[in-house]
Amino acid sequence: MTRRLIALLLLAVLAGACTDSSYSGPRYTSSEDGISFAQLPGWDVSRDRATLVLHRPGRAATIAIRTIPRDGWSAPRTADNVVPAVGSALRALPGAHVKGPTELTTADYPAVAFDVDFVPRGHGRYQRRHVTLIADDHIIHIFLVAPDGQLSASRRDLETIVKSLREET
Repeated sequence: MTRRLIALLLLAVLAGACTDSSYSGPRYTSSEDGISFAQLPGWDVSRDRATLVLHRPGRAATIAIRTIPRDGWSAPRTADNVVPAVGSALRALPGAHVKGPTELTTADYPAVAFDVDFVPRGHGRYQRRHVTLIADDHIIHIFLVAPDGQLSASRRDLETIVKSLREET
């Protein structure tokens, strides 16, 4: 019976290791933003003002990451005041249809996601998956934007970034 118990425990440990969401591959680190995340093959990273922009040549989808310090405001930034504000901002997009927030359990920090379709001025319909992480020192917005019908082709890459994102001190 002891051998059987040991075998079952070993099997449970191995199963847990296989489902671990930690990312051990190459990482992109932004000391300016205080974060690191999975460096995805084929994606270029650039900066547009205070936002990291990831783009894959030949694809219409873009992933953007923006960090905002939680401290230094008139009121502390918490899920209670940030999540409703994000929802309001997304509903203000032109022609927006917003679903969410939906709680995410795959990130290392408390996180919610919104799914939005909208019509930017002068363009056709777009889709956006917007994830907000409430990390220790930052509020982190990660979102994927693509023309209608093209979001799903890059959604797994977004999920990899969300799962792998870490604050760096």
